[in-house]
Order: sequence, then C-alpha cells, then structure tokens
Amino acid sequence: MRNHILIKKGGNYIMCLSRIKKYVKENYLLVLLFVIAAIIETALVFPLMYWDSINYDSAYQYALTQHTISEIWELLPYDYSPPFYAIALKLYTMIFGSSLIVMRTFSIIAVVGMLFISVFPVNSLFGRNTALWSLFITFTSSFIFNMIHEVRPTIFAMFFFMGASVYAAAAYAHEKKHEYICMTVFSVLAMYTHNVALVGAFGMYVVLLAFALISKNYKKFKHFLISGIICAVLYLPWLSVILKQITSVNDHFWTADFEAVDTLNWILLGNFSQSLFKVSVPMLLGLLLFFALLKHIKIKELKTAAHFKDIFKPCAEKEEYRNILLMIMIIAVPFIILAVVNAFLRNLASYRYYGILAVAWIAPLSAMLARFGNKVCCTLLALCIVISSTYDIYDLTDELRTSNIFDIVSDMEQIESDDEIVFLHLHEWSVGTMAYYFPNAKHYICDRTFTVLKTYDVFPVEVVDIGDWQNIWNYADKVYIYIPVMDDLTEDNEDIFSEAEFITDYDLAYRVSRKQCELYELTKDGEPLDDMN
Repeated sequence: MRNHILIKKGGNYIMCLSRIKKYVKENYLLVLLFVIAAIIETALVFPLMYWDSINYDSAYQYALTQHTISEIWELLPYDYSPPFYAIALKLYTMIFGSSLIVMRTFSIIAVVGMLFISVFPVNSLFGRNTALWSLFITFTSSFIFNMIHEVRPTIFAMFFFMGASVYAAAAYAHEKKHEYICMTVFSVLAMYTHNVALVGAFGMYVVLLAFALISKNYKKFKHFLISGIICAVLYLPWLSVILKQITSVNDHFWTADFEAVDTLNWILLGNFSQSLFKVSVPMLLGLLLFFALLKHIKIKELKTAAHFKDIFKPCAEKEEYRNILLMIMIIAVPFIILAVVNAFLRNLASYRYYGILAVAWIAPLSAMLARFGNKVCCTLLALCIVISSTYDIYDLTDELRTSNIFDIVSDMEQIESDDEIVFLHLHEWSVGTMAYYFPNAKHYICDRTFTVLKTYDVFPVEVVDIGDWQNIWNYADKVYIYIPVMDDLTEDNEDIFSEAEFITDYDLAYRVSRKQCELYELTKDGEPLDDMN
C-alpha cells in the first residue's frame, strides 16, 4: 500500500514536470520575456538598495523590524497596518540579515511576482497578445518602480491584489480548482497586507457573487461564496484590531482631503506616469477607445438595434468582453465603497494608496489594447509610457544620488558626538528619520509635535514628551530642529523659528511626497553656538 502511494506520488510529480515542460515549449516566448524582464527589473532597482537616504515610512519599518516577533505583534496595532508584511520581513531579515539594504531587496520578490501574474495567468485568461501588453505595462510602470525602494507593505499589497483579481477572473471563466485556490490565497494575503487591499478584496467578492447571480450560475455562486467565507473566517483574528484602528484614526496627512478625481487618476493612470506625459497618456487612451468604437460598432447596426445590447453584436467573443467588464468592476466597486466611506464617514487612506487597486486595471486595459488597439495609437502610447518611465526612473535615481542627508549627518558628527546631539521634533517624520541616523542622540517631542502614532516605542531611542516646547531648556542649552517644509507646520511654529538661527537647508529624497527638509539650530540665548556653513 505504501509503495503504491509512493509510486502514485512519483507519477504525479513526473506528470507535473511534463506539464510544465510542455507549457514552456508552447509558450517559450512568454517564458523568455518574463525571465528577461525580471532580470532587467532587478538589475535596474538593485543599485537603489545601496543608497542610505531613507524616508520616514522606511525608517519606521526598519525600526519595527529590529524588534522580536512578539514585540512586533504588540506594536502593530499602533501602525494602522495589518501584520503580514512586518512578520514576513522580520523572518526574511532573520535569514539574510537586518540591514536596510536587505530589507529593500525583499520588495524585489513582489515585483517579480507581479511580472509573473501579468504574463502567465493573464495569458490563460486573455491570450498571448494581452499577456505581452500586460508584461510591458507592468515592467514599465513608474508607480511600481517608485514603490520598490520603500520598505513598506504597499508593493506586496499590489502584488497580492493583482494576483487575487486576475485569478478571480480566471476562476470565473474556467472554474478550475487551482484558480479558486490561488484567488483565495491571494485574497487572504492582500487582506493581511494593507487595509486598501482589504476593501479591494471585499469589493471583488461582491462583484463575483453579483455576476454569478445575474448569470444564474449557482454553481459559481456557491464556489465564490465558499471562498469568501474562508477569507472572512481567516481574517476574524485581526478583525477586532482593525476596528480599533479605524476608530482611532484622526484627520492626519495620510487620510485628509479625499479628492475623487485625483484618486481616480491614480487608479487609471498612476501606473503609466508619475510626472511626465500626464496629458498625452490619457489622450492616447481616449483615441484608442474612439478607434475601437469605430472599428467594432457599425452605423447600420445602430439604426437597426432594438435594444442597447444589440449595438455590440458585431463585436467578437462575448466571454472576452465579460472578463474585461468583470475586472473593470473589480476596480470600480472597491473605489465606490471607499469613496462613499470617505464622503460620509471618514477618509481612511491617502490617494496614493489607491495605486494598490490600480494593478487590477493592467489586465483589462491590456486586453482592450490587444483586442481593439489601433496600431498607430498603440505605438504612440507605448512610446509615451517608455519615455515617461525612463524620465521617472532618472528622476528617482537623481534624487537619491543628490540627496544631502549625508551632509547633514557628517556636518553634525564633526561638531559633536552622537550622544551630545539633542533633537526637538516638531513632526513625526523627524523622529523616525533622525532616530535612524542618530540612535545615540537625545530625542524630545512637545505639544507642537505633529504625530499620528500612539506610541514611539517602535524606535530604538527614548522619546521624551516635554509638554510646552520651552521646557526644552530644562534639558539642553542647544537643540536641533529637523523638519519637512510645510506651510502649515511653519506657520504653527513661527514663535519657535523666530528664535532659531537658520543653519542650512538640505534636500532629503522622499520618493512620494518629495518634501524639502530644513535643519535649524536653536540655542537657549537665541545665538548659534556653532556655524555649520
């Protein structure tokens, strides 16, 4: 009996290998392009890992990962994030080391994963031409490239939601067991990685169940319902935590000023351009749609159509259109849910996090380009995306290369040792960044400090709350104030800065917000003790 089982397992293994070999042989071009894209993407981003310029988000995650797993679990509720990324990153650093470089390389896994999803499941769903477009858009995505350098869960949330949405559409089309399993696994991982991805997964299941009911396919409805229940049950342990997080969210920089138009722009166009060609890309997409309508909708059919649906009869396969519509709705429904919550309750996420939903847009857009695309417009669109991505990559690398944070650190270290430096932090970002560069310095916050966190225990420094800012003179005769340049922050603290001597200003690279930061020296008598110029 045991030998029979072993033979059976061995046979299954051989059969699996033969299937893989057959697939590679039939799709050698896609496999080759995937491997090339993964190698080039890794080669492009790997040099970025060595830049020691760090923003607040990455500094926070770096500090969190220095704790034990049990400590991380206790601190996570204060992060307003689900636990998967922090725990996975900790395990990754336990194997490969806990340096900032190692933590950044972790994101490469997500990027290669997105390249994989954009090729093989998309090929199964829409065909080779769509897979080629999908690989191209994912490979050249400015948004994805900009996220790689950050040590934060966003890039993995994009990967998991992309996998969930594509496998969901594939499961609806093919009803294969492994596609249902993949959809469920990716959905659970997405829910445990980012709260926007949680809303995305919820909206996705609403769409799937609605499509199954409308088509009266109760078998599909049953399968998607079971998958959704499994996701809900597996998420229950974290439910109480996220409810507590939501009720404690205040109107801070990453939640305020929800603008539907800007948010929708990020979802539809964020993958294509972060800076350049923001007009040309949507214009070309509009032209593509126009030519698609001209090509597939005939005037005669419009005149004779008895119903609206009859207009689209000249178009080809009904299943392909259904899959495209299904994936578009997987984006639209979560966006509508978030828009309603943000409009009538409270805004729970910055618009840049909606890029997590944007990755689900890649597959249906690629299908439309492959199916309907005018050759001239497609060529121009591809050219614009390449130029835009090249510009964005150069912009990011130039920002990192020219960042003067190293000058700040070296200048201050020349004046005095780390344990003699005193910081008065007026912004949470300052705490995280300076705690990374000056772990031995003394760090103070006051009633003027802009903060989101409920605790600073995550950072490897003691952060002391002194109340009124003037109490700082009870602790030190000279302090440094390092802040991002914000009009409201500066205005709120004019009385402090009026007594401060402006030393110099530096540019610290923030890949998302790109904020200029300034360093001030403030002494008890109002006179600078040292000149750093």
